Amino acid sequence: MKAIIFSDSHGRTGDMIEALEREKNIDLVIFAGDVHSDIEELMEVYPHKEFEFVKGNNDFWLNNVPNDRVFDFDGKKIFLTHGHMYGVKTNPYNLLKKGREMGADVIIFGHTHSRFMENFGDVVMINPGAVRSSYGILEVKKGEVCAEIKSM
Repeated sequence: MKAIIFSDSHGRTGDMIEALEREKNIDLVIFAGDVHSDIEELMEVYPHKEFEFVKGNNDFWLNNVPNDRVFDFDGKKIFLTHGHMYGVKTNPYNLLKKGREMGADVIIFGHTHSRFMENFGDVVMINPGAVRSSYGILEVKKGEVCAEIKSM
């Protein structure tokens, strides 16, 4: 399986569509918050794709969307959050601690608008940065997490 990761789109739906057209064989679209109405537009354009998303600090109108979500991706446990509730702008390691407590293999977050990807041995943390500049790709190959951040 292959997933594309977005965060903090702030109205840049066209950039996400461009990235989705560029990347082949995307099974899942993961959105780490500040989705605004962009997520609805993407779901209309790609009705056959799966979506996992969470509420960001600017998503006031999303009443039925959680701040955190845990889901399985090709046998790996993903912890998805926007990150604002964990203080990621000053210290991403609070989020790492929470992800480990939840048994996550991968922690995906946003909020900072800056790219961040680091492997902490048992956990991979990924922030794809803001849509205006980058997005992430996540795959599981032979049981191993493979991730990268690409420029728009």
